[in-house]
Amino acid sequence: MNNIKILDCTLRDGGYVNNWEFGGRTIKKIISKLVQANIDIIECGFLTDKGGNEDKSLFNDVAKIKYYIEPKSNNTMYVAMIAYPNNIIDNIPICDGTSIDGIRVTFHENEIDDALSICEDLIDKGYKVFIQPIGITSYSDI
Repeated sequence: MNNIKILDCTLRDGGYVNNWEFGGRTIKKIISKLVQANIDIIECGFLTDKGGNEDKSLFNDVAKIKYYIEPKSNNTMYVAMIAYPNNIIDNIPICDGTSIDGIRVTFHENEIDDALSICEDLIDKGYKVFIQPIGITSYSDI
């Protein structure tokens, strides 16, 4: 229990309320304030092929997240989330340390094998990877 980390997902999960339209200035300010509050992991938004608007926390390129997290804190892990299936995977470059550090991948039970394969690809690209099965109330033990 000595290794508990706090993850904030305001910019990703909170987007369901405002269609991820936080405004570019607000996205940067939220991340900055979360760093000041010593939040361990900041989920900066979604990685999706529907991203690209600078006022939304939807990103079609990890390089676009870089602007919002500069200057990076060494005490914070910056991540984004991918909801599988999502064809953004092929466009994710090798992690060079200047943008996000990790990616959280969500998937349904019938997608597990493909999602885990993508997780392996992301690990090979140098990202820390977190997996989250969703819709688990429909899962069975069989």
